[in-house]
Amino acid sequence: MRPYEVDVHGVKVTVSVVPGNARLVDEKILWLKSQQQRNRVMGTELKFSMSIAKMFLVCTDSRCLIIPRLDDTSALTCMIQNTAVELGYLAAMVLKKPSLEKKGLYELADEIGVDVKPLTGAFPDLNSEVFSKEEIKNAVHDVYGSYLVGNKILACFNFWVIIQNGP
Repeated sequence: MRPYEVDVHGVKVTVSVVPGNARLVDEKILWLKSQQQRNRVMGTELKFSMSIAKMFLVCTDSRCLIIPRLDDTSALTCMIQNTAVELGYLAAMVLKKPSLEKKGLYELADEIGVDVKPLTGAFPDLNSEVFSKEEIKNAVHDVYGSYLVGNKILACFNFWVIIQNGP
């Protein structure tokens, strides 16, 4: 369960892969939350195979967590449904551009000036628990891109709030 260092969108990211053990998952999620020192943005994604959640990915700052082969996703699903916001919706609301709501990750990144390029490799097998460094990089590619875009959107919002609430 050693962490891997991979380069994602020009950033060195530390990625931990945690087996679906509930205690270890809880520990790693608490650890990841403690790493959020500068902001409150997390990129999250549940990967499905035949309508069954198979993998949970979460990223913030320069850290990501992969939980493969999920046994019970009820707590994770509940957490995501109760706290997550779709990236397009967030962009549309914060930037006051309704057309952004229907855009995908790469279009949003281009719109706000974040260098997020499409994945060129293959996503790893969702039934696996062991991954190569390249598979780990591919696994976190989009979810880390979502973190980068969400972080930039909220940075724009915070700047706007500061200007509006200034003396």
